[in-house]
Amino acid sequence: MDAVHIDTRLNQFPAQDFLDLEMISLLDDSASSCKASLREWLIPLKCNFWVQSAAVLLLVGATSAALYLMIGTHVLLGTAFYTIFFSLVLLLATFAGKDTLRSYRRVRNHIKSHGSFDKRLQRKYLEQMYCRRAGARKAAQDLGVAHELLPALANSWRLL
Repeated sequence: MDAVHIDTRLNQFPAQDFLDLEMISLLDDSASSCKASLREWLIPLKCNFWVQSAAVLLLVGATSAALYLMIGTHVLLGTAFYTIFFSLVLLLATFAGKDTLRSYRRVRNHIKSHGSFDKRLQRKYLEQMYCRRAGARKAAQDLGVAHELLPALANSWRLL
């Protein structure tokens, strides 16, 4: 009798439909947030000279290491070691573009809420280090207000 009672309760509340709807909404939210966060983490690679340099050095080091494994020349091993070492030093020095991303988000939110990138805030970013200026410049370019940038903030170093 207990088994019949449980079956009727399950039929009254079809849990499968509810779970399917919940899973679909959770997957959609997590996929879109994952894509957005991945896209944001690529911003330092697009606009920060030092992060770009570290990426190029890391690529050269990985290629040298792969060639060393195939050919066995010790010059390639030294090249791989030093380029990977210097790329990691650059990534650590820039915190892998964390300041660039942080300033990008702040300026993007400021521009979205105020409609422009005011001169007072631009002067504040001119006093900051390169990584933060790069993030502010990229946010202004992405939101179409790059024409409002002060000339000193509009200048950029780019490798890629």
